[in-house]
Amino acid sequence: MELNGAERAEGVRLWIVDRSYPERPWAGILEETAQELLRPLVYAVEFTRETAQAMSWLKTWTEELERRLALDEAQAQQQPSWVLVAAEAERLSPLARTVSEYGSGMESPEGLRLRQLYTRGPALGLHLVLTFSTGASLRQHLERAQLESFKHRVAAQVSEDDSYT
Repeated sequence: MELNGAERAEGVRLWIVDRSYPERPWAGILEETAQELLRPLVYAVEFTRETAQAMSWLKTWTEELERRLALDEAQAQQQPSWVLVAAEAERLSPLARTVSEYGSGMESPEGLRLRQLYTRGPALGLHLVLTFSTGASLRQHLERAQLESFKHRVAAQVSEDDSYT
């Protein structure tokens, strides 16, 4: 049995935050892909390039997490999947780790919300895909131990020249 796009995508929501630099050759590709491929399949797609909008979505997502946590197991399993894609997430400065008064690293309030989502959200249908352009920028947002919460991690190094081809 083959499912049509409407049946496959029922209830699925995709939220895309594209923080790539506008002058980069790949800038805009996520929005184009969403328009050309995903919306015709009846996916509910939201798109932004703005940090303020992304932080508003983060609040919406944590509220949805709390709502789903309050459901019984059967109800929770029936909830539609939500997927948040944040490209070049290092440009979402409110998520960056801060320095405490004692000089140690600590999560920002928004970073704490993000951690709640990637630790408790997947079991409830709330999934995150985060990209960072460098390992250093990744470490500004997540500690090594926090990476263990991500089931799938891909790291690749490509020279600046090769990344444009």
